[in-house]
This record gives sequence, C-alpha cells and structure tokens, in this order.
Amino acid sequence: FHLRGNRAIAYRKSNHLPSDQINMLYRDRQGALWIGTSRGVARIVDNRIETLPNSSQLAGNMALTAYEDREGDLWFGFESNGLGVLRSLTFTNLSARDGLAGSYVLSVTQGSDGTLWAGTNGSGLSGYKNGHFITLTTEQGLSSDVVLALSEGQDGTLWVGTPDGFDAVRNHKVVRVYPPADGLPDDFVRSLFVDSTGALWIGTRRGLTRLYQGKFTTFSQLDGLGSNLVGAMLQDRRNASMWIGTLNGLTHYSNGSFTNFTTRNGLSSNIVTALYQDPQGT
Repeated sequence: FHLRGNRAIAYRKSNHLPSDQINMLYRDRQGALWIGTSRGVARIVDNRIETLPNSSQLAGNMALTAYEDREGDLWFGFESNGLGVLRSLTFTNLSARDGLAGSYVLSVTQGSDGTLWAGTNGSGLSGYKNGHFITLTTEQGLSSDVVLALSEGQDGTLWVGTPDGFDAVRNHKVVRVYPPADGLPDDFVRSLFVDSTGALWIGTRRGLTRLYQGKFTTFSQLDGLGSNLVGAMLQDRRNASMWIGTLNGLTHYSNGSFTNFTTRNGLSSNIVTALYQDPQGT
C-alpha cells in the first residue's frame, strides 16, 4: 500500500504484482522500487508496475531481501536460490558452490569496507569481497547460525540480529554478543535499524528497543506501540521520526508519542512486513 497522509492506496495481484504476499521493498538510486513477493520480483518505475519476464531468474523465485551496493549492483537474497546480483542488466547467481554459507538468504547489506554480507537461515553469516567468501558461524562466536537482520553502525560495526540475541562484528570478527540479560525484552531479534543519530533500533517479539550510547530503552504496547511483535523499521527523512511495522498495523513514533494505523485507516492488512519512503516523503 502507499500511505498518503491518513489514506492508504493498495497495490495487489490485480494491479499486476506477481503475488499479494510482499516480503520486501527496496528503492534503488535510479528511483525504481523493487518488490519481492512469494512468486518473484516486480518493480515500479514512473508509477507503473513492471513484472520481469519469465526467462529472468528473478521471476518465480521468492525474494526475501534486496540491497544496492556502492557500485550500483543490486543484490537479492532468495528463499532457496542463494544470492543473486543484477549487474548491467545481467543476472548472476551465487550459491554454496561459490562459497556462500547456505542457499536460504534472509538479510543482505554492505559494510563500509566494501564487504557484501549475507545472513542465512541456519548456515551463519557470509561475507563476499574480491570474489571470495568468508563465513562466520557459532563456531566463530555468533549467537546463532540463523541471521535474521543486518545493519551497519556509524562506526563501521556490523550489527547481526539472530533468534538468540544480537551480535557486533568488526574487522570480520565477532567482538560482542548481546543476550536478553543485557537489556533486551526478548532474545528473538527480527529487525535492526541504525538511525541518523547512530542509535540502534531492535525489533523483537516482545517490543521495540533502542540502544544509544550504551543504554537500552524498550517500548511496548503499554507505551502505545501497535503490537509487541516488531518487523520492518524506517526513519522518516523529513523529520527523523520512526515508522515501525508490526503484527497489528503501522506505528509512527515522533517526539515521544505513538500513532497507529490499521485496516481501519485503509491498510490492506494489519501485518506490516516491509516499509519504503518515496522521494516525495510518503
């Protein structure tokens, strides 16, 4: 859906999306919005939905995440086909045969040193640079080999979200593990987001936590959050407020207060799995 003020405009399979199940949204530097669904990838260019031809390896595969690297290449993480990179309109697939830890890729980001990181479902964290992979698993100190979320901090720290807490990676090594005892409301970290102040926002099944200058602050439904189960997060470019996708609608956090949007406000569903802000700020 597209939120304009308090009104939501829905895009569905009937509008030429491959599927109504949306797993990810990603805007590239050319302004195209890439949409990962359960039945392949589509993109919106100039307000038109474009589905990719059946001959494309992006068609029919469940894309769970996307990331544009500093060279302008688009990387996709798939449920069963590993990593895919779209470079100059040519698609290349990278799998375990190439050194990727596993074929089920849940999260992708790029570090400030140029390393492309891919979090997998049960095979750890893979880093790709100069044509070669390295892999970090629980043997190297990760909390879990299931990597649900990735986000890089302003100091170059790679934050890694897992079902057993979250970790800090620097210089390709796990330097610290954060279990619930450190201040998390839950060990299952579903999403991570670093805002413009450098604060790390952590989405869990039992609320939303903000880590800033070593201090944890947790928000829950009792504080006004739409649901304690938090997924996607986004910082508004216009005013630095936060948008939070939850199991019970979309929550807006600004100046210490929460506002919630649900199907009553026009959302297609109260389960919000992906967020994106267009150039106009909507």
